[in-house]
Amino acid sequence: MSAPFVTRFAPSPTGLLHRGHAYSALLAHGAARANDGTFLLRIEDIDVTRSRPAFEAAIFEDLGWLGLSWPQPVRRQSEHLADYDAALSRLVAAGLVYRCFRTRREVAQAMASAPHGAMDTFRIPDTLVRVVPSSNPLMKLFASMVAISSSMRHSTPEPSTTDQSYEFTDETV
Repeated sequence: MSAPFVTRFAPSPTGLLHRGHAYSALLAHGAARANDGTFLLRIEDIDVTRSRPAFEAAIFEDLGWLGLSWPQPVRRQSEHLADYDAALSRLVAAGLVYRCFRTRREVAQAMASAPHGAMDTFRIPDTLVRVVPSSNPLMKLFASMVAISSSMRHSTPEPSTTDQSYEFTDETV
């Protein structure tokens, strides 16, 4: 038996929806219907400084106006932070993630120099991301104050000369 077909639309209630949102929602909803599947709505409300209840209400109204429907209750990311912390703790315990003290800009610059091609993959060098700022007391203090989930990177085995594939499975926790 094959897995159920599920799509999702996950807007942030930080502003009003625009045509791009409508297109994405209609596409996901249509794909679910065409495959006898389920269209899920998830509210990405973890940006506490910009998320607003009025924008969330407008999302529901706009999607309803488009004729879309979804199972209730709607999943709000902010209501599941403990689940994500537990999942991250399991990854940390398994040694599958590591602390990263590089900025997004530094990581993006490293990625820009990656070889590009159909079969090429990019691995950020250990010298770039696995640097622990042990010599800088201010960085140590800052690192201890930063939430662990905001500075974790997924670890993958070193590439080998043999063809290997890695499979990841989404899991509901």
